[in-house]
Amino acid sequence: MKTWTTKRGYKITRILSGISKVFLLSNNEINILIDTSPQSQWHLLNRRLKKLDISHIDFLILTHTHYDHSTNSAKIKEHYGAKIIVHCDEASYLANGDNIIPQGTNFLSKLIVKALSKPFQKSKRYPPSECEIQVETLFDLKPFGSTLIYCTHPVILLVQLAW
Repeated sequence: MKTWTTKRGYKITRILSGISKVFLLSNNEINILIDTSPQSQWHLLNRRLKKLDISHIDFLILTHTHYDHSTNSAKIKEHYGAKIIVHCDEASYLANGDNIIPQGTNFLSKLIVKALSKPFQKSKRYPPSECEIQVETLFDLKPFGSTLIYCTHPVILLVQLAW
């Protein structure tokens, strides 16, 4: 795990890397987890959160609802009490445990997606979870005791933290 501290005193800890990155943002008031990793990473994710003495997560931000980012959202909610924040266009996928498949960008990729997407989509379903907060573009977390503003793009969020 790698941790950075911003000028404002936020700690950004990369909990997992690889197929999907998972970050923990903390400011001694609240803990925010960004993404959850695929199911195969649950035990490692849980072990690392416990190693950091995390017993409660205030918010879980899902950057999107592909299986490798949101499969463990129901477990995070159950074990850590997190309120889930997701873009309003993706909330129904999360509620159904659906893994959305991109359509493809050119003729060949569209053919491949059309031929393989249904079996892949079924094999990557995950436990459904309801989100508490649906966001269109920005969501101000100040009322929840943080100076953070949730952005639909995590890089923008991390850049905001640094300033």
